Amino acid sequence: MGMWGMKPTPPPVMILTGIGEHRTFAVPVAMRYNGRRKQAEVKAVADKIKFETFVDAQGTAFQEYVSSITAKLPKTDKEYRAIRDKMEGIFQQYPHVMEVFDTEQASALTEQECAALIQVMGLQNQLAEIEIQTLYLRGCYDGVGYLKKACVL
Repeated sequence: MGMWGMKPTPPPVMILTGIGEHRTFAVPVAMRYNGRRKQAEVKAVADKIKFETFVDAQGTAFQEYVSSITAKLPKTDKEYRAIRDKMEGIFQQYPHVMEVFDTEQASALTEQECAALIQVMGLQNQLAEIEIQTLYLRGCYDGVGYLKKACVL
């Protein structure tokens, strides 16, 4: 048996081919690969991958998980950062626009401030689209990770 725990590899099986009783040559047939060994190898590689899924990271606190992903966007996404900077510039130029979002009271705005408010709301929609896209792609990434951990992929 060779080394401890190692099984010897059997030689390839020979199948005689030809027509009827007149067999002319033998064709080697490869033995089927050991499926359990393959799964163990895949699992060993998957375990080495540092993969943090939603459940690993947050348990069942979904809102915290979403927040942890979107909180990284200003540091990692240039477009997201540029939109936030543009909004900040509008808020500095038109402080009453910021008050509309900060207070729950009616505010009187000038025509320019109303235009700035509309622009800020459009920018907020763009930020929300980037966040949704990021969360969707992270969900796809997590799904693939789960399948790899389960040795399905």
